[in-house]
Amino acid sequence: MAGAAAGLVVGGVMGYYFINVLRPLFVLTPRYTLPIIDVLTPVALVLAATVVATVAASRLVHRLEPTELLRDE
Repeated sequence: MAGAAAGLVVGGVMGYYFINVLRPLFVLTPRYTLPIIDVLTPVALVLAATVVATVAASRLVHRLEPTELLRDE
């Protein structure tokens, strides 16, 4: 979660920085916007996949006997 939050912050800052640095090189002057809905969709999908994988792995491990978990093969 911290990595995802840090990535969003760094990506937002770098996007803002690149637009301000590259703006004088082009004729168009786009306004910098960070579309929240476009960012939240992939983040929500990743979090949902993480929850599903965690629940599936937890249920699989809980089916096994503790002695079987400690067996070295």
